[in-house]
Amino acid sequence: MKTMEITLWNIPLTVTFYQYEDDAYDPQLGHYTVPGKWLIESIEHKGTDICDIVSDEVLYMLERDANE
Repeated sequence: MKTMEITLWNIPLTVTFYQYEDDAYDPQLGHYTVPGKWLIESIEHKGTDICDIVSDEVLYMLERDANE
């Protein structure tokens, strides 16, 4: 889990991410997981979760920035 303090259009946001795990397989090791991309868990403004009202474009932009 990681948290970023971000300001978008002069609006302070606290964005919390969790790291997705991808399944992998190796014939000798079997199945195992590897760290995947960071995905948004919550977006807060002044302590209130606003993830439901954030546009898909903003969600995509935030996840893209977190994975760079």
